[in-house]
Amino acid sequence: MSFSILRNPYVLAGAGSIVLLGATIHQYSNNVAENTGFHFKDPDPSLRIIEKDVLIPKYMTNEAKIRCDDYAAKFRACVDKTEPFTKDRVMTFKTCKKENDDLLECMDGYFKDFNFYLEIKEVYLKEKTLYKACNVMTKDRNIVKDRIRNSAPVDDFTGDFLSYYNSVKSMYEKTGNMDAYDDHLIKSYNDLKAQITAESA
Repeated sequence: MSFSILRNPYVLAGAGSIVLLGATIHQYSNNVAENTGFHFKDPDPSLRIIEKDVLIPKYMTNEAKIRCDDYAAKFRACVDKTEPFTKDRVMTFKTCKKENDDLLECMDGYFKDFNFYLEIKEVYLKEKTLYKACNVMTKDRNIVKDRIRNSAPVDDFTGDFLSYYNSVKSMYEKTGNMDAYDDHLIKSYNDLKAQITAESA
């Protein structure tokens, strides 16, 4: 590697900003984990700390991105205005500071809203229950439903995939509701869980 590259101010500025940004994120993450982890606020004994502070927040991030899409679009538009491989592109965190700050503020607002956490927690619990009940992950369940909607071939489906496909298709044909089988699974699982709890009390 040429040492002239290392002396390039654009490269140094970019590397410095990455280090600074990484340190800032690390410090912020530690502060969140130590002082504002959701396990401090959520007393639910059925969930592990990693579920409260890592898995559910992943769902929160995905949903917050959707709800903050207007700010994300403005940030992307600002970035697109800068020329690739230029100082402005490398220094995007400065060039588009307002747009970036607005996006982070929107995202942060959702993460500070405990009611939003509780809302997304229900989504997480539903997905967790469905996986336990049918052993098919969310993205794969969506593939199954897309195949049914499009009347696409399912020659590659086997095992749990095929069983889930047949059940979803059967209930969809009866009810016209693509999520009818999922709802049935959740109700059956929760009823069984409640029965076991009652019998062990």
